[in-house]
Amino acid sequence: MKRALLIIILLLLLLIPLITFLINSKPLHIYAQPQVLLDVRIENVEIPSGSLVVPHLYTWLFTGKEEQHIRVHWTKSYNTTAYAIALRSPWASYPYFMVFRRIGPYGVSQCDFYYGSRPAGVMLVVRVANKPAPGPADAYYLDPGYPPPKDTWIHAYVDYNATYHANLYLYEYKTLNSTSGGTPLIPASDPLYLGARGDQPTLEDVRNVYDGYMRWFILWDNTKKSTSEMIEVFRSLVEGKTVDMGNVEVFVDPTFFNSTHYLDLSKNRSPVYHNPDVKRELDAHRWLWLLKGLYTDTKLYFRFLNQIREVSGGKYIRIVITSAGTSKEYWVDTGDEFSIDLVKEFGSSKLSSASITIEAWSDKPGAGIMTVTRTVTETVTHVSLTSVIQYEFMYITDTKTVRTTVTRNITQVVVSVQYLPATTITEQRTLYSTQTVKETLVSTITQTSTSEATKTVTTTAYEVPGWTMPSIIVLILIVILLGALYMTRGKK
Repeated sequence: MKRALLIIILLLLLLIPLITFLINSKPLHIYAQPQVLLDVRIENVEIPSGSLVVPHLYTWLFTGKEEQHIRVHWTKSYNTTAYAIALRSPWASYPYFMVFRRIGPYGVSQCDFYYGSRPAGVMLVVRVANKPAPGPADAYYLDPGYPPPKDTWIHAYVDYNATYHANLYLYEYKTLNSTSGGTPLIPASDPLYLGARGDQPTLEDVRNVYDGYMRWFILWDNTKKSTSEMIEVFRSLVEGKTVDMGNVEVFVDPTFFNSTHYLDLSKNRSPVYHNPDVKRELDAHRWLWLLKGLYTDTKLYFRFLNQIREVSGGKYIRIVITSAGTSKEYWVDTGDEFSIDLVKEFGSSKLSSASITIEAWSDKPGAGIMTVTRTVTETVTHVSLTSVIQYEFMYITDTKTVRTTVTRNITQVVVSVQYLPATTITEQRTLYSTQTVKETLVSTITQTSTSEATKTVTTTAYEVPGWTMPSIIVLILIVILLGALYMTRGKK
């Protein structure tokens, strides 16, 4: 009877390590090492103080929908003006559509840039026209002589200078077409229309809407530089992403957005409207703009940092500036804007052969590491969707517990990628670790979507608690006692 009671007590004691296992043991903690989620940069440029650095991340997508346009309320005369634009289109509209239009007080356009059928075939055409009251309109056309390639980025520069010569320069073909006019352009205070013909009586009658993508638009009011000089300014903009803002009257980019409307970054700060909504899509090619001459102090300014966070899903921004062998980094934890004093930081108000990189990080290295469980959601439209989701997991023992972990437990890591409403793909791994092990999960999903879809990436770690040393010691003692009882069975 006593032996049976002792065995029952020992068996009950077996619950002690089980309780310790379930309550007192520390599970394996899984962390993702901080990583760069996105970087944008500008390289080998001269950076004077008073400059502004901003990212280019998006393009506008015009769908040919009636009344769709971007309207800039620029109120100056159109005399001695140049402008440039970056666009890509299937060129499918007929008979023509406007890429850019500025109208005059007599209902005749002062300057059009459109895809049309005049004067020689279907191609990009620049039309400069005016109508001095009460006489007939003067109209002049610039035609490069060949149709633009479909779905290819085109960068075009146009001016109508003080000698009444109109010029069209296409960067991709290094071609310059010119024609002479007879009268100056008429001063006008009507808005600029991007992506539509806007000379109708009401906004509800905006017609000939552009069908395609637009990266940016810039307009100069320059009375000093010749066309050849301005073409070099234009080339510097396209190749080096630098803009001297001294003579810029309008500069818009779909990244310059404050959650309700787009922003003109020129000194004029002209109001910019989109009616109805013009969609933004992530651009495959991203960079940093350097806008010179916007401020008069010794600082270098940064804006639209939250746009980088939004695109990447990263929380922290790291800015790296390199010049003359000196490299400095700055972490921006919060906020949309940031600035440094170049004189204080680099000892000069101008940096030569400089480079700037802005990175979005998942977390700060060495400042606390991020748990791997997270959800990232982004919206994508009208594109073939190929996603490569890659996470690197670091398995780390819990150094805060006083107990010694002698074995690591099984851990499952599940990566689920879902395109609503069409596809869900889940990848699961079972992983073992004793101390520190790295493993990379790679999941590749390709799907074609003809309409808007939401992509959600969810990474979740599942853990099983581990045995602790006190639990194991108690278990061993109980087993020894049970063994001793077994060996002494039948003995008196």
